Amino acid sequence: MIRKRVGEIAWGSSFETGEYDMKTIFSIVRKLRNDTNGATAIEYGLIAALLGTALVTAMNGMGNSLKTTFNTTSSQMSTANAGA
Repeated sequence: MIRKRVGEIAWGSSFETGEYDMKTIFSIVRKLRNDTNGATAIEYGLIAALLGTALVTAMNGMGNSLKTTFNTTSSQMSTANAGA
């Protein structure tokens, strides 16, 4: 008999052939519902996405500010250079 393991659930040949009862199905559903291994990874993914969005927004605002600063400095240097 070949058995495949998914988490703590053993899938045997009786499940694959359709020879199972409601108690087995409820047991499998209960184990899957209580399995929280993937929840932590999803939470870390959401936190990383939120931080990425915040960083892009902050850098966009700072980029516009730096652009204005460099343009002002460049125009003042051009004016000073033309007068010399």
